[in-house]
Amino acid sequence: MKKINYFLNFIKSYRLLFLKVLFFEIFYSLRFRDLIPLMKIHNHKSRTDTVPCTYYFIYKISKFIKKNRIISIVDVGSGYGRVVNFLSISNKIKCHGVEFDEEVHKHALKKKKKN
Repeated sequence: MKKINYFLNFIKSYRLLFLKVLFFEIFYSLRFRDLIPLMKIHNHKSRTDTVPCTYYFIYKISKFIKKNRIISIVDVGSGYGRVVNFLSISNKIKCHGVEFDEEVHKHALKKKKKN
């Protein structure tokens, strides 16, 4: 039920950008073979759920990194690695991800890209 709430909040939150966000999700999900974005509900009072960042915003971050010639990043709370994988491929930079949840971390290592 909580995943349905995330989806409904997604639509509500991005109502002005919804078509752009939807286009980026479809395009990059196909490009990276990430058709079903993974999420994990923790039900923990001090940790947030593992919910993927939308590709539209990762793309915007990527443009910022290129513009400012940033050569490496660290993503704290990197989840399944969507951000670090996108940025390492798109920007050809060194990306490091830090994830607390051991199960999520192990899955991210399977999807890890070159940098």
